[in-house]
Amino acid sequence: MKKMFVLQKVMFVIYILAMISVMLFALGFMTNYKAFQYLTGLDKNGNVVREFNKQLGDFHHNELIPYNDTIFYLAIGSIISILLIFIAKLNKKIPNVFGVVMGVVATIPTIIGAVISIATIPGLADTYSKMNFSQVEIETYTPYTPSTLAFDIGKVLFPIVLVLMIVFILVIVANFALNTLNKKKASAVNA
Repeated sequence: MKKMFVLQKVMFVIYILAMISVMLFALGFMTNYKAFQYLTGLDKNGNVVREFNKQLGDFHHNELIPYNDTIFYLAIGSIISILLIFIAKLNKKIPNVFGVVMGVVATIPTIIGAVISIATIPGLADTYSKMNFSQVEIETYTPYTPSTLAFDIGKVLFPIVLVLMIVFILVIVANFALNTLNKKKASAVNA
């Protein structure tokens, strides 16, 4: 039982680190893409003109922003869920029914965000990789180098986070079940 509680404490710390990772990902995701809305290109004579690049602007407004907004709000929910974990005292004791329910509820925003990300990021990365950046310079007039780093991080981060949330739930449920079983055995011995 002690080993399972130690595992619960370890999973609690991992849970917090996962929530922080998801929040940092959500905050940093648009960094490389926010300049897509207004871009600088060349006209037919090679003169630099300021124009709205429809392909990249549409990708930015219709795909990147909605995904980033969703993942950001779910990340905020995930950070708030840490409070639920503290309220249920899952970092200090074996959970009762309330603790199990709170633990499961606390993981819901993160699980939803992970599933959405696992389903969405490959498509975003594919669309991004097919874009034509050849005649486009960002407003600062420096060449834009396409980077899939944010997508690549998401492709690795969210499957790991999903597995960690499932393990977290399994650990608290197992601890609750073992604790309940031990109490029943103890009451049968005392009876």
